[in-house]
Formats: sequence, C-alpha cells, structure tokens
Amino acid sequence: STSLHSSFFADATTPSSTTKTITPKEQVDRNGRTFAIGNTVAITNKKVIKAYSVLKSGYGTFHPTTREFLPHDDDDANYLVLPEGLRGVVKKIYNTNEWD
Repeated sequence: STSLHSSFFADATTPSSTTKTITPKEQVDRNGRTFAIGNTVAITNKKVIKAYSVLKSGYGTFHPTTREFLPHDDDDANYLVLPEGLRGVVKKIYNTNEWD
C-alpha cells in the first residue's frame, strides 16, 4: 500500500510563530475621545470631504438645504462629496501607519 503522507513537510514550521501582528493605531478625535468599533460618528468639518470608494451611481453631492442627492454631470468627478452632519457607525479602524 502507498502512504499518502510525506516526510517532505515533516520539519515545516507554521508562519504564525514568526508573523508580526499589526494592530491599528488608536484614533482620537479633536476632543480626545477614542474611536471604537460600534461608535456613532458625524461629519462636522466644513471642508469638502470626498469619498472615492463608492459605486459609479453614487458619484455626486447633496443639496445643502434639501439634502437631496445630486449626481455629478462631469465624468471626471469620480467621487461622492460627504455632507456635513452625515452620521455613521464605525465598522473598522485602519492602521494609518501600516503602509509607512
């Protein structure tokens, strides 16, 4: 009978023993409060904040008073302008130093 097991991998080590785990750097708002997964946050910045990782149908902006969505007419405007007051829940915290 032929054995399906091989001694080729007998001395292999698992990468988990040598892999460095990168944890996200703590993110803090201007009031010193730490962001945590599950927190509700709101945009309070008066500057334009653009979101690029959206579907093409989401390219546009919101009317400042009616909050109606206005799609971009310009094909070069491949982003969504996030309005002041928009609220959301923190789902993931990224390590901002991971790619340094």
